[in-house]
Amino acid sequence: FEAETRRWLELRYRLLPYTYSEVARVSFAGSTLMRPFVLDFPGDKQALDQNAEFMFGRALLVAPVLAPGVAEWPVYLPENPGGWYDFWTGGHADGGRTLQVAAPLERVPLFVRAGSILPLGPVVQHTGEQPAAPLELRIYPGANATFTLYDDDGETYAYEHGERATCELTWDDATRTLRLGARQGSFPGMAPTRRFEVQLCGTDQPTPSRAITYDGAAQTVSFP
Repeated sequence: FEAETRRWLELRYRLLPYTYSEVARVSFAGSTLMRPFVLDFPGDKQALDQNAEFMFGRALLVAPVLAPGVAEWPVYLPENPGGWYDFWTGGHADGGRTLQVAAPLERVPLFVRAGSILPLGPVVQHTGEQPAAPLELRIYPGANATFTLYDDDGETYAYEHGERATCELTWDDATRTLRLGARQGSFPGMAPTRRFEVQLCGTDQPTPSRAITYDGAAQTVSFP
């Protein structure tokens, strides 16, 4: 199982920009990281009946596999404007129904809510290895989306005294435009620029990613 353990650890590190930003929402806005469906889908009765699935932050739906030796697992996707995307394959599915999802040992069922911006980092061996590494910004269309990308020194409690930085990301689904807001705040050692690879996911035709350099000034990225 060493290969499987490594695979999940690598995913954990890739998700750090997302997880770190969502945890900042817990600290500063009273949010919740591991979210029961009642928080996001209070009007979907079938969603409220689920006793194992949960949201990890506002974008990711996790469906734990609770039986050994299975090849598939039933996953209920709550009603959601724009539906859902399979994290692993990029395939799209409407909400409000149950799917039989492939569930090999190396791939827990994981879905991304349409109208999400998911930041991913590189595979690293520890959190301080590449603090200013390029980030992949995955856009999952189907609805408007916002995400506050958060950063600090990653080591101290100086963020409690204002030494932190945020960038508000906004996706306009009608115009297929991502806006990166002006950077708010700073902290010692912060990289003055950041490289982003913006990827529009889940489209019928593969869309080339857009590489941009963010220097703290507001800018937009548009897709045809």
